[in-house]
Amino acid sequence: MPESPSIRNSQCQSDAAKRRKHIPKFFGFYLTVFALLNSILLPPVYAASVDTLQENASEILLRPEIKSGPRFTLEAAVNAALKNYPTVLETESKAKATSAEVTLVKTTYLPRLDIFIQELRGSINNTIGVLFPPLSIPQITGVLDKPRSFKSYWHSNASAFLSWEIYDFGLRHHQVMEARTSVERANAAIVLTKFQVASRAADAFFALVAAEEEVRAQQAALERMKVFSMTVHQLVTADLKPGVDASRVDAELAIAEDNLISAEQVREIRRATLAERMGVAGTYVESVHGPLLTVPTLSATVVKTQPFEYHPLAVQQNAEVKTIHARYQVIQHEWRPHIFFESAIFGRGSGAQVNRSVASLGWLPNVPNWAVGVKAQMPLMDYFSIRAKKEIVANREQAERAKYAEIMQILKGDDARAKAMIDGATRLAANAPKFLKAAQDTELRARTRYGVGLANINDVALAEKLLIQAQVTNELAGLAVWRSYLAAAEAHGDLTPLLKFASTGSQSNPLQTPPTSFDRSIPSGGLIGSSPRILWSGGGQN
Repeated sequence: MPESPSIRNSQCQSDAAKRRKHIPKFFGFYLTVFALLNSILLPPVYAASVDTLQENASEILLRPEIKSGPRFTLEAAVNAALKNYPTVLETESKAKATSAEVTLVKTTYLPRLDIFIQELRGSINNTIGVLFPPLSIPQITGVLDKPRSFKSYWHSNASAFLSWEIYDFGLRHHQVMEARTSVERANAAIVLTKFQVASRAADAFFALVAAEEEVRAQQAALERMKVFSMTVHQLVTADLKPGVDASRVDAELAIAEDNLISAEQVREIRRATLAERMGVAGTYVESVHGPLLTVPTLSATVVKTQPFEYHPLAVQQNAEVKTIHARYQVIQHEWRPHIFFESAIFGRGSGAQVNRSVASLGWLPNVPNWAVGVKAQMPLMDYFSIRAKKEIVANREQAERAKYAEIMQILKGDDARAKAMIDGATRLAANAPKFLKAAQDTELRARTRYGVGLANINDVALAEKLLIQAQVTNELAGLAVWRSYLAAAEAHGDLTPLLKFASTGSQSNPLQTPPTSFDRSIPSGGLIGSSPRILWSGGGQN
């Protein structure tokens, strides 16, 4: 018996309802399969598309022209700075000039010998009277006679005068000592200048390495965002994702491009800064990282360094104190007698006779004489000005002593901060791999969940930002430890062990170095310590 139309319609509707009931299950299955195939097949397709995009102008803007230049390790960069930076040559030239001043001061021990020759023609009218020295009126010797006349005659004079200060009660000795302390101060300035140039170059080198690692992290983030952008656009085209996701991923892609451009800008600025501090401004330089991106196997608790008194800044300030004290000693000996030995041999000639007749040899000093004597001289009224000078210099010395104490406080504070930096950087470096692993897992899972519709695009964007932060932290963790050790080396004034450690990778402590030996004698007057009488050698024992 044939079925009625109503029965057939009800059966069709029942079958359609069953099919609609299973559609969500099939849709979820197909979507999962599509996401997996997309993650497997899309990267090779995208790799081919990147080659095409690099030919476009927009891609060229994100890939600046590749340059090449001399490559420097940390130690090589510092050595280049010490060799090329003009301030080093400036201080060395000033030190040489100051050394010459010692020789100049020592010439005051030599006698003075003056030769005097005079030929003249004039009248011989004479009178009785008194003249105060210094004289601007020519003197006439001879008898008084009349009548007076303007008749002229030839006259001649010649002499050799020797004057020798045989005793000054220590004044010249202290003048020489003042000059020597000035040389010591100039040599200390060389040490300080080289240390500052080396520190600035090392800091710029570390900054460039950090900027290069930042660029690498941003480049990797941009590549990942491009792959994710193509995935999202394909899902939107297939009506599997809303169109707003495409707009959002385009915005995130633009942000990634901007971040890369900013990172490259910072890198080139720091590259220019490094070249300038190396004394080769305008030159394109490249850094050789070496072990700087790995965590050095050192402990902040075993840092043993030379005393703060050996720091170039403290040595230079101590030399300044000694120079002012030496000046005080000079002023203190200025109010002392001066004993001179003097001798002269001289001759005179005149063309005039007593009766005013003309002699034939007036132009020749034919009347010889000699004289020998001892002279004592003391500036009595200089007492008041000398007392004022002593007060001025004494107060300046006190000011420089206070500055020395301030420098010691600053160095000790820098050392404490550096030890805290070492401890914190070491602990952060140990935690960085965990951070990176967790961020990678988060980013991978966020993308997978997005592909199957269990997460939105905001979750992926946040996971991507977290991954970038983790990559930068992990890449710079070792560098942060190195920079903290650089701060500790700067606090103690010796970079040489750290530079050698960075170049050789030795496991010895780069901050453990014996102090440089120097003269610890303290002159009277309350000087603070003393300073080494050596040129800068980068530390170590002589």
